[in-house]
Amino acid sequence: MAKLLCLITLAAALASCNMLRMPTMGPKDEQSSFRQVTALHDSGKYAKALVALDAFAAEYPATPMESAAIYYRASCLVGTGDEAQARELFIKLATGRAGPWKGNAAIRLHQLDEKK
Repeated sequence: MAKLLCLITLAAALASCNMLRMPTMGPKDEQSSFRQVTALHDSGKYAKALVALDAFAAEYPATPMESAAIYYRASCLVGTGDEAQARELFIKLATGRAGPWKGNAAIRLHQLDEKK
C-alpha cells in the first residue's frame, strides 16, 4: 500500500513538473497531429513545425492541448530567431493559470534572459 501511494505521488509530481511528454489528449487524430508537431520540433525543423502548429490550431481550436501548443510555438519561435514573440508566449504561460507547461515556460524565460 505504501509503495502504491508513493508511485501515485511520484506520478502526480512528474505530471505537475511537466516531465511527462504529452498533455491530456483529445481524440486519436488530434494526438497524431500533435505528435507530428513535436516530431518536427524535436528534429529542429522549427519553421515546418510552426506551419504544422497553424494547421493544428485551425483543425482543433478548442483543444485540451492549448498550453502545450503555445509552448511548442514559443520554442519554435526561439528556434527561428524570433525571441521577442517567443518571450511573449512564454510569459503568457508562465504567468497564466497553473498548468503543466507553466514551469517549463518560466525556465525558458530565464534561459532567454541569460542569453542577453
